[in-house]
Amino acid sequence: MRIAHCAVDVDCVPNETIIRDPNTVVLASRYGPRKGLELLPDIVSMRPDMNFIALGRGWEEFIASTKINLLTNFSYYELTKASRNTFFAQAGIFLSLSNLEGGPVPLIEALDMGVIPIATKTGFAPDLIREGENGYLLPLVPTVSEVLDAIREALSKRLEIKSSGLTWDRL
Repeated sequence: MRIAHCAVDVDCVPNETIIRDPNTVVLASRYGPRKGLELLPDIVSMRPDMNFIALGRGWEEFIASTKINLLTNFSYYELTKASRNTFFAQAGIFLSLSNLEGGPVPLIEALDMGVIPIATKTGFAPDLIREGENGYLLPLVPTVSEVLDAIREALSKRLEIKSSGLTWDRL
């Protein structure tokens, strides 16, 4: 039996003209204190060989206070259906560092679009991610080292991610 916690819109499809880059990491969320993003500046600075793209709203104060925008491998864009489809098609890894989630819905979107998820054990992430098969689970409040280890693992294994099948039209 499978319980569907949520689903993705039928227009959540990768742009086939975009080439996936395994060294691109995408995060997608509205900024908030429960998102665990205090680790992000260290993670980004310790992986200058990777591109980190944040999609969302309300990140401006965090970006200004941490000066993460000064790191050339970090970009921030408003989360829209178009930006989601573009950057999820480009990304090799989806990262969610949240310490409290009802979802995260972007996790389902990432799986549907073939992006390897790395997410904390919150919300429905433990129900959808099978460790080492279709993604990686982090402790609820991970260390920078744990996140970097999961990224290294994801890069070394190159998992083949198949659609979750959790679309609203199928449900």
